[in-house]
Amino acid sequence: MRLFGSRVDPARRGGDIDLLIEVGPGQDSILHEARFLDRLFTRIDEQKVDLLLMVRGAEPTPFQRVALAKAVLL
Repeated sequence: MRLFGSRVDPARRGGDIDLLIEVGPGQDSILHEARFLDRLFTRIDEQKVDLLLMVRGAEPTPFQRVALAKAVLL
């Protein structure tokens, strides 16, 4: 799991939480996103979280490449 976007830029404050998560084939669905967010919100206060699911071993999309370039491994 990686954090990217405004939360990794020290010049910016706040904003939503952008997470890039590598998943196995067939796990990049809305159902899997919803399950992840449900589990996340049992541990932190509910807030704006954007998930970017990337299938492990697949060629990253242009947007995924941009996110990966500035992402911080959690």
